Amino acid sequence: MWLAGGWSCLRRTVILLAVVAPAVAFSGVALAASLDALDTRLERIVEDQGIVGLAYSLVEDGHVVRSAAIGRVAPGGETLSTASALRVGSISKNVTALVAVTLMAEGLLTLDTPVSEVLPELELDGPWADEAPLLFGHLLEHTGGLPGSGHRSHVDSEEVLSPSAVVLARPLGLRWPPGRYFSYSNLGTTLAAAVMEQVTGRSFDELAAERVFRPLGLTSARFDWATEPNAWPRSFNPDGSDAEFWRMAVRPAGSLSMSVDDLGRLVAFHATNGATAQIAPPALIEGMRQPKTGLAAEQGYDLSYALGTFGFLEAGRIFWGHWGRVDGFQASFGILPGTGRGFAVVTNTGNRGAFAEIRREIAEFVSRGLPVPPKPPVVQVPAAELALLEGWYRPFTDDNVKRAWIAEMLGLQRVRAQDEGLVVTSGLLPLGARALVPETKRFFREVDVGVSTHLFLDDGDSLVLFGDQQNSYEKLTPLQAALHIGLFWLAASAMLLALVSAAVLILRRLLGRPLGPGGQGLVLLGAATLTLVLLQGLYVLWGMLAPLSSVAELGRISPRSLVLASLSIAWVVLALAGAVRLLTALSRSGWALRALSLWSTVGLLVAASFLALQGWVPLLTWI
Repeated sequence: MWLAGGWSCLRRTVILLAVVAPAVAFSGVALAASLDALDTRLERIVEDQGIVGLAYSLVEDGHVVRSAAIGRVAPGGETLSTASALRVGSISKNVTALVAVTLMAEGLLTLDTPVSEVLPELELDGPWADEAPLLFGHLLEHTGGLPGSGHRSHVDSEEVLSPSAVVLARPLGLRWPPGRYFSYSNLGTTLAAAVMEQVTGRSFDELAAERVFRPLGLTSARFDWATEPNAWPRSFNPDGSDAEFWRMAVRPAGSLSMSVDDLGRLVAFHATNGATAQIAPPALIEGMRQPKTGLAAEQGYDLSYALGTFGFLEAGRIFWGHWGRVDGFQASFGILPGTGRGFAVVTNTGNRGAFAEIRREIAEFVSRGLPVPPKPPVVQVPAAELALLEGWYRPFTDDNVKRAWIAEMLGLQRVRAQDEGLVVTSGLLPLGARALVPETKRFFREVDVGVSTHLFLDDGDSLVLFGDQQNSYEKLTPLQAALHIGLFWLAASAMLLALVSAAVLILRRLLGRPLGPGGQGLVLLGAATLTLVLLQGLYVLWGMLAPLSSVAELGRISPRSLVLASLSIAWVVLALAGAVRLLTALSRSGWALRALSLWSTVGLLVAASFLALQGWVPLLTWI
């Protein structure tokens, strides 16, 4: 009897293996073929787009199943390895948040811990200490109202500073009551690390090593940058030239370097809610993807920036992870919650378009075979409710205070009700219409997008539009909007008139004809306008489009920052001199020249007054 039963069991096992083994083998062959095809596509992008080196890891069922590298450490240099150390930029914030989670697991901190209780010596400028204190959770979720990526916070440091030394070096100004609006802040993350130092009495680097790096097996990870230049990981601009190494002071926000092998282990940790290393309860690791502070999260939006991670749409699915950019390095990681799948990718070349294409290819592979989530259903919102949302909205939360006025001026939006939904257009020109359909009475999405993109939030005083997961827009009255548009076009047309008039007058003078009454004044206004255009163009080139290490140069007294300061004074002096010349010549001018002169003068003086209020007259980027 026993022998018969054993034989029967053995026979069933053999049959099962005969069926399952080929299927498993076929699945393995299919996966290998898919991986080879992915490598081929990535190699094509690397070659076509001039990427020097690319490394990536793939996670399946909570395990790293693939780490690969394509290209080289440097042009003509050694082959890039998956063990090569690369800088991963703002992915640093995820590790910083992980350290915080381990402290919360031990009860040493909570998201509601007031920063002033831990760092009483910290100087915060702002009248909201009593009504809305700055909390630890605000720092990790970027809702603290702190200035963000300002030039001074980007400045290079000759030494590896502790986070506490960085944040206690000067007063920090709050821009609005903490806990309301999202605004990305490297300084806020660094302040969070300083809080952790004070609570534990340990350095941030020690905390990161003891609580994250060693338990997760991240042997290559480090926040401090090497002091020997030859030991720095090299990176490259899109044209292949060397990118300058940024020795950042705000290290917890962006100085992390690690191999893609280790980055894959970090992804596996998140994909399993911390099962690969028991540094905190799984619920806390999963909770890193659940935003808790800020108006958007409080009013039901679950894709806000959470604890060192945020949700982003790729390949039609919502991944949770983080992106990073520093010097020429670009990095990204993401997981698909509940599937055990994820990816990590780093390049050492600052070609953003190519990197977006690479991330899209990898995300498509990671999400293969998974159904595309259906778009949220469209709800019916009464016309009266839609009418309440109509109006003019101006952005006010740009992370860089010095350049915020550019976003505020050019980013004016108009919202109108149309076809049971909304249409958003530029407020300055009726261009780029974006049709929105409602998911709730206050949450809307673009027609072809599967998540909410525009939220109308109640901040207690009025509606605030939160768009594209990053910008908050205040609602303007019709009079405020009219002034905004009118002053913009007054200044813009005055500048154009001054340039054209000056060019015509200079041409007349070259042909031997006199400038005439007021001619010198118009030439001076044209020179002022040209100087202002040069100032703005150089600021955009050096302060917004340049590598972050170059942006850091504006955070200290340097040739570039002094050039900008000089231009910001020179154009105003030229404008005032031209205005005086024109006013003294008005009585001797014809009506057409008078009108032209007054228009140009008033427009440029309005621009000067506005920029003076924005801290651009003079423009001292190192303050």
